[in-house]
Amino acid sequence: MIHTTVLTLPEYATAMRVSEATIYRLLRGGAIPGAFKVGRAWRIPANALPDTTSTTNGQQGEGGDAN
Repeated sequence: MIHTTVLTLPEYATAMRVSEATIYRLLRGGAIPGAFKVGRAWRIPANALPDTTSTTNGQQGEGGDAN
């Protein structure tokens, strides 16, 4: 049996450093893959958190052409 770690909505919001209202909006729009409801409460797989190991932060590296 495979066990997947899931987060509650408040835990996910804290990890993402955004408000719970923002997460609700994303959930309603289907923007968080794998999220599901248990009764009235949302559960979000921990692997739905964005990868934070990237060091580029979306910036051009040295020698990159901005045009």
